[in-house]
Amino acid sequence: MHKILSKKGRSPAPLMRVLERLGPLQHSATFLRYGRARAVALLILMFTSSLTGALSLALLMPLLSFHGDLPASDPISQSVFRLFEIAGVTPSFSRILALIVFVFALKGLITFAHSYMLVRTTTNLRRDIQIRLLKLIGGMTYQHYVEQSAGRLNNLLIREVERFVGAFGKYLRVVLSLSNIAAYLLIALLLRWDLTLGLLAVGGLLGFGFMSIMRETRNLSVQVSSGYSDVQSSLIQLIQNFLYVKTTNAINDVRSRIDRMFEKLSKYEIRHEMLGGTIDALKEPIAVLVLVAILFHHVEIEGRPITEIVVLGLFFHRLLSEIVSLQGNWQRFNQVLGGVYAIEKANRELQGAQERRGGELVTSLGDTIQFSNVSFSYSDDEVLSGITLAIKPHQMVGVVGPSGAGKTTFFHLLTGLVEPQVGEITVGARSYRTLDKESLRSRIGYVTQDPVIFDDTLGANISLWRCDHSSAPCGDRVSDALKRAELGEFATLLDTPLGERGVRLSGGQRQRVAIARELFKEPDLLIFDEATSALDSHTEAAIQAGIERMRGQRTIIIIAHRLSTVRHCDVIHVFDKGRLLESGSFEELYGRSGSLFHSLCLQQNIRL
Repeated sequence: MHKILSKKGRSPAPLMRVLERLGPLQHSATFLRYGRARAVALLILMFTSSLTGALSLALLMPLLSFHGDLPASDPISQSVFRLFEIAGVTPSFSRILALIVFVFALKGLITFAHSYMLVRTTTNLRRDIQIRLLKLIGGMTYQHYVEQSAGRLNNLLIREVERFVGAFGKYLRVVLSLSNIAAYLLIALLLRWDLTLGLLAVGGLLGFGFMSIMRETRNLSVQVSSGYSDVQSSLIQLIQNFLYVKTTNAINDVRSRIDRMFEKLSKYEIRHEMLGGTIDALKEPIAVLVLVAILFHHVEIEGRPITEIVVLGLFFHRLLSEIVSLQGNWQRFNQVLGGVYAIEKANRELQGAQERRGGELVTSLGDTIQFSNVSFSYSDDEVLSGITLAIKPHQMVGVVGPSGAGKTTFFHLLTGLVEPQVGEITVGARSYRTLDKESLRSRIGYVTQDPVIFDDTLGANISLWRCDHSSAPCGDRVSDALKRAELGEFATLLDTPLGERGVRLSGGQRQRVAIARELFKEPDLLIFDEATSALDSHTEAAIQAGIERMRGQRTIIIIAHRLSTVRHCDVIHVFDKGRLLESGSFEELYGRSGSLFHSLCLQQNIRL
């Protein structure tokens, strides 16, 4: 089971190692790690509540002794009377009643404190786990990201976190049952140890009998987690590709697949809940049956008065109810245990997939970016080989080549998303490997073929929530960015919602909004990745003219398939099959008859 590291992180804490071997307590290590001090406070409150609850019932013994119903020879009555003597107070019926009221009131206060602390703890636990997961997701390597599905990550952040928090609450119920059992058991042993041990034997047999149910419940919980992850992934894909599946009438086929997934998931959940209901249904009948057997043995077989067994019977009823409740609470915990496993597994995976960050902060990309004999492979597939080139400050650089040439991998290397296995990338005299990747990317702007538009206002999409666009300084910067992106007429519409993925905008407007966002950021390096390939010729020409006007203000890289978009670049790098074949200006490359660039120009009917 999960281990907690000691302060130095070198070995599991001894207490946690012990907890991991104590059956129902084995998950305490996990929840104490997440709940921290609040979880410890909850445990203390629960133990105190159990003790006061058992004590309030135990005080019935000295109370009954005042009317001769019971002799005052039991350890509970003798201890209470001794306490009165120490306090210099004569015990009486009314004073015992007052003590009972006080203990019950104290238990009520403790219960309220426990409820308050539970709400605070579960709320903070949910927040802390989601923030931690988001941080880990944001810091994972690009290679790990491409192996993930959006549905799995979404399910992890929402449903599995809720199941984890639910498991925490249900686990506390398990611990509370154990605490109550310990408190009632202590009193019951003092009153009749022989009958109490017999009752414990019955409880042990019940626990053994329910083990197979709990094991199956735990397995079903893991299957439910996996099933919801698959459903979430399929639903997200359906929504993202709705236009295609609707247009081609494939929606019924996709929906049928999701229906089958729902059907399978519902079968798991029905069996899951039925197993949980089994223990709840058996709880009360078993408790009453055992209590009746104890009363029959005490009165009919031993021939003793029923008054002697009244308080003990009450303790036995509470004790047996808690034993059966423990089985039920453990069963309900197992129903959501899959969420605990899912969060723990995700934490381990994400921690092992964190991006290696250098320590040198990047405040400017004003130096030459140099690729020196750079090679990169995915597994055994080499996608870039021996790339050597230089990107000088404020140059406009084109990167072209047929599909599969390595342009995308070159972009990933340039932005630090991946690191080369061979060769070196430097900016000035500093190696990319030593740079803080977040500060590096903060100096980079990126405009894609499919513009990224968030379901928020125009102003929020430009500022990307870095500042409040309704305030003067931020609003002025947003308006200036819109004007530089040829969207000056939108400067008075900053509070206008753009809709999901910018559905209220035309293709050209979406692209200009994306450009304005990058200009607001004031990057040193601005990358256009097939940014105009999905636009009509008129809109493409207008955006190309806007890009041309940025020349000399910052380093610009245009990654393109259509060669017309790189005609005015200072230098063009031609890639093919993972190699850099040629570099030069448009005119120089076109003039090399028989070159790949010249051939591509002819294929696209481009002439000087």
